[in-house]
Amino acid sequence: MRTVIFIPPLPRMSGGLAVLYQLARLLAEQGRETALTSSLPPESVPGLKEVLAEGFTLLPWPKPGLRPDDCYVTPEGWLNALAPGLEAGARCVVYVQNWSFLLSGLPTGVDLKKLPLSFIAVSHPVACFLESMLELPVVGIIPPAVDTQRFRPGEKPCDHLRVAWMPRKNKAMGEEIRRLVEAVLPRWEQPPRLVWVPLHQLSPQEVAREMGRSHIFLATGFPEGCPLPPLEAMASGCLVVGGSGFGGWDYMRDAKPGGNEAWPAWISPPDARAKSPEDASFSLCGNGFFQADGDTLGTARALLQGLRLWTGAPAPGWPELSKILEAAGSTAAAYTKTRQAEAVASLWRALAASGRGL
Repeated sequence: MRTVIFIPPLPRMSGGLAVLYQLARLLAEQGRETALTSSLPPESVPGLKEVLAEGFTLLPWPKPGLRPDDCYVTPEGWLNALAPGLEAGARCVVYVQNWSFLLSGLPTGVDLKKLPLSFIAVSHPVACFLESMLELPVVGIIPPAVDTQRFRPGEKPCDHLRVAWMPRKNKAMGEEIRRLVEAVLPRWEQPPRLVWVPLHQLSPQEVAREMGRSHIFLATGFPEGCPLPPLEAMASGCLVVGGSGFGGWDYMRDAKPGGNEAWPAWISPPDARAKSPEDASFSLCGNGFFQADGDTLGTARALLQGLRLWTGAPAPGWPELSKILEAAGSTAAAYTKTRQAEAVASLWRALAASGRGL
């Protein structure tokens, strides 16, 4: 039986769109019949023509010809896209990558609980959000994957410290943190020369190169389902400083004294992640400096401490930089393409065993 994936009509390529294409590829590699559908022609959807060239079928919209034994996958936030699947009686599965988009555009009076939907989460925190807060049925978790062949430590300059950040992720907050840090540094006895590296309008190869040369990655993204850039920064040998976007608590462990003050109390604690051998890297060992989302002052203070660690300044009570970077590298290494593929295979086997779709 088929899996049909709805590709949203986005104006530009995004991480979420790339994940949908990757899901289609993984299913096809595992021998499952997979097709795509979209409300715009291929030339109007970023990346769609290239994916179709790999041999996928594009079903017509708005009548893709879905069948009751199809599994119809849509991303979160596209309620109208569910109509063909609901009308056909197919198994409708919503893949939630960004928890905050799920309810966006939801018409007044529409209750997701009353629709025959199942949900896939991109991370453990998102699954907790769906189950504990919205009481929606989660059938599984499909994590992202880090390309550790592309993202890896490069030659980091010795005469200055580089802080990489993404202006598209809450630019105003990032700029305020920069101003705070630059106001404090001149008061240091031996302030380091600091270079801010905006990761903006760069190719994936350029992003990887700049991350590999940077010492710190400033994470200002909010909201997030399971933010990939901080993971890529960990793989690149950066000290990650910032907020979790909520979904980042899937892997973020605060190395600051006291640790994990910002961990949401209503989701499972971080040590609950280490349930199987493949989750062994998800320990309580700190892999960065993390604050509550929107804590500009706290993030600036943590970034300044990170700069001190990189200069070799003593930091009584704080962990060694090498241990934090080692834990970060182990964390990123756990998000493999193999692990992602295994999650997809296991989930689709469970869907097949449930007697609906596939």
